[in-house]
Amino acid sequence: MPVHLTERSRSALEHANELATEARHAQVAPEHLLAALLEDRPVAGEAPTPAGARTGTPTDTPAGADGAALEGLIPRLLRRLSVEPAAARNRIRRRLADLPVQHRASAAGPAMS
Repeated sequence: MPVHLTERSRSALEHANELATEARHAQVAPEHLLAALLEDRPVAGEAPTPAGARTGTPTDTPAGADGAALEGLIPRLLRRLSVEPAAARNRIRRRLADLPVQHRASAAGPAMS
């Protein structure tokens, strides 16, 4: 049975795979997916949401072309839980740095765990 994903879900999984590949990790771990979700890159053809649009809080994310800061869903949700996205990103980067590194590249790339 085929799995149907939204563009945002597919984009997050692809970015998680890119992160694992760049770091030479053997598997795409939940940490890679969380890192991808925290970065929350816009999907082609989709306008990012201005920061604070739904939360009413300031952000530490870069400003967009119109000068308004842009922020994705996961960072906005973290803010609503009183968690700073920058702190979460730093913590997940440290976790990713602790994962074992492959010394030989796999032709198939990292496996999903």
